[in-house]
Amino acid sequence: MKKLLMLYAILSIAAFLIYGFDKLQARKRRWRVPEPFLLGIAGIGGAPGAFLAMELFHHKTRHMNFRILVPLFILIHAGLIFYFGYLR
Repeated sequence: MKKLLMLYAILSIAAFLIYGFDKLQARKRRWRVPEPFLLGIAGIGGAPGAFLAMELFHHKTRHMNFRILVPLFILIHAGLIFYFGYLR
């Protein structure tokens, strides 16, 4: 269970940094990280970091798919952690 939580922490930190980098690139009008990649990193477990970056950097907060999917990914992964960590 500790390894799984460590993986989630690493993915969240990575997502936070990637979202922050994308926001910086947006301000400089440079190459951007593709949206499917941003949602993908959130979907595989980095959603807490992605959500924190969205709130802190005000990034992708107007995009409905990000406003819905990132919190949904948090709920899904929290449910998976609960199921596999406590019910099995």
